[in-house]
Amino acid sequence: MKPTIITVKSLTSKYDAQIDKLITQMTLEEKIGMLHGNSMFSTGGVKRLGIPELKMADGPLGVREEISRDSWAPAGLTNDFATYYPAAGALAATFNQEMAYTFGNSVGQE
Repeated sequence: MKPTIITVKSLTSKYDAQIDKLITQMTLEEKIGMLHGNSMFSTGGVKRLGIPELKMADGPLGVREEISRDSWAPAGLTNDFATYYPAAGALAATFNQEMAYTFGNSVGQE
């Protein structure tokens, strides 16, 4: 049996068509709402089209401890953790691809 090869271009084309369709249904206000902050680390979504808000993590040194939506104060959880990583510039200066992979993999897992 021959394996199916999926290219980035074929996936991109598939999703580009869906994205274009959604964008044509959005109002100007909805488009603008997706370009700026809705809370500390999220942009606005469009509920009527099923577009969720985009949630982000802070900074190049690891994922920030969970915080409330509208405050910089830490959540104060005792059953959660966050790892603080060295600056990416320091990692890049090592030219160590294995270490870079480990770094990216661990940030992704968090």
